[in-house]
Amino acid sequence: MAYALEDENKDKKIERKKSVDVIDVQTPPPQPPQAPPPDGGWGWLVVFASFMIHVVTDGITYSWGTVRKELVKEFQYSESVTAWVNSILIGITLCSGPLCSIFVNKYGCRAVTIAGAILGGFFLLISSFAPNLFMLYGTVGIGTGFGFGLIYLPAIVCVSVYFEKYRSLATGIAVCGSGAGTAAIDALLKFLVENYQWRATLRILALLVVLCILFGLLFREIEVVQDPSEIPMLEISAINDNNLKAPHKNGLSKNGFDRPQSLSNVNHKKYYFPDSNNDSMKIAMSQPALAKHMLHPEHGHVFGSGVMDRNDIFLQGSVENLRARSASLGNKEINKSYKMSLRSLPSGKGSQDIEKNDCLPNTKETCSILQRMLDISLFKDPVFVLFVISNFCTSIGFNAPYVFLPDLARKNYSLTISSYNNITNMTETIETFKIMGLEDKNTEWIVPAIALGTTCGRIVLGILADRPWVNRLHVYNLCLTVCGAGVMLGVWCVTEIQFLICAFVFGFTAGAYVGLTSVVLVDLMGLDRLTNAFGLLLFFQGLASFLGLPLAGFLYDTFKTYDASFYAAGGMIAASGIMLIIIPYLQKQQISKNTEIIVSNAS
Repeated sequence: MAYALEDENKDKKIERKKSVDVIDVQTPPPQPPQAPPPDGGWGWLVVFASFMIHVVTDGITYSWGTVRKELVKEFQYSESVTAWVNSILIGITLCSGPLCSIFVNKYGCRAVTIAGAILGGFFLLISSFAPNLFMLYGTVGIGTGFGFGLIYLPAIVCVSVYFEKYRSLATGIAVCGSGAGTAAIDALLKFLVENYQWRATLRILALLVVLCILFGLLFREIEVVQDPSEIPMLEISAINDNNLKAPHKNGLSKNGFDRPQSLSNVNHKKYYFPDSNNDSMKIAMSQPALAKHMLHPEHGHVFGSGVMDRNDIFLQGSVENLRARSASLGNKEINKSYKMSLRSLPSGKGSQDIEKNDCLPNTKETCSILQRMLDISLFKDPVFVLFVISNFCTSIGFNAPYVFLPDLARKNYSLTISSYNNITNMTETIETFKIMGLEDKNTEWIVPAIALGTTCGRIVLGILADRPWVNRLHVYNLCLTVCGAGVMLGVWCVTEIQFLICAFVFGFTAGAYVGLTSVVLVDLMGLDRLTNAFGLLLFFQGLASFLGLPLAGFLYDTFKTYDASFYAAGGMIAASGIMLIIIPYLQKQQISKNTEIIVSNAS
């Protein structure tokens, strides 16, 4: 029985006769067919849309401290209680990552972004009518946080889909929106709160979030260009010479189709063939759709059909540079797993090989994207466990400077004035501080300084991390250690210049935490485990974010000073960098243990 080509627009639900002699293939390839990244063109509009989404979402998140002060005045709650609004917002945004991945995998980046913009804007709008602080926990924290999660994930994923060679540049431009948004939204919030109060401010922010619908519309799917070898085939009732040997005219047969003449025309990412010499195998090799279970038509689109199954989807660095780094590595045992993991790179050498994997897409044994991202088997690896603990510690202290550094500056300025004027009454000191017009004048540039440092850090560290000779783990460790030390030294700052330097250093070194996490994970765990490792990291980062700001607020409420808050935040960040120093030792221990097992089994 033979098969003819089917019209692309026809229904794919075609009953195939059981009498057909077919080959049942048990192990299909793990990677879905992918359209080649254009590395330009419409992709730059996608980068622009991602940039603007970072401006809005990260800008609101990291500039929330201005609104927080108004909430303290309005509802008369302590710092620790009020800080829960922002911490829940950040925590839900991060923890919802694995769940949002399911929606992106099924519905695509465009639809998910639009839904997130509507959801986030709606909950910000109803938050403006909140009668108490606890309602804001649900509306701003949970509602808007989940909306931001739906917006944020596609903004990262779609850039990876459109870029491969220039992915590092494209992603760098996109995430710079975080720094630009933090500076711009912080200035906007100060103006709105001063002139229109916090309720009207939330309504304007809701409008900004809804505008992300326009940016989401730019997340267009990449159309897969089909060639004859990729078009599904229809069943013909019987095999005969007329079916298989149709005369050709101008390179096409009279019945409108042309069979691939050799196996080289077959899309190997879409079909897998075992070796066989029987007649049915020969027919299947010339007409690939003849093999049962080999055709995966559901992978015809990039966004709405399995985009999260790509191993490199969370990789923010250049794929070309990743290959260059692999080539520059020696043949030491510690580098072999890294090199082997790169075989699954799109369009890379070995990307067509069949991998043994328990989670194979488009089979009955397929694991859902949620199971893949939250697969706890990684916790058997001590290197990954240590990295998770490090990220947890970093996330606890990461958000405190954005919210409390301006308040620390005001306190230190007031103490300086008190000492200078020999004023002993703190209330009188603060009143004098306000009368002099210095309450916000000397602190208004602190958050923008953090934003500028973040932008510069992501660019510089991203370029540095792409150099094959750079040990990215060492850069990551150094930046986190310096970042934590800088936060703790902020307690000793007393002048405007000192605080601006402290803010810039924090932002610059914190860029490593945001920008280098994915590439360091590839170095440590391999590309084939990046999605799993990154999903678990997002979850634990979210859990830590729930605790970070309330802990800083609690320490302030307890000791009536921000010193303890900044010592705790900086100490956690510095410790997260220092503890990773032992990772090379752990890797050597693992290699030694594995070698002993191999030797014992061989004997």
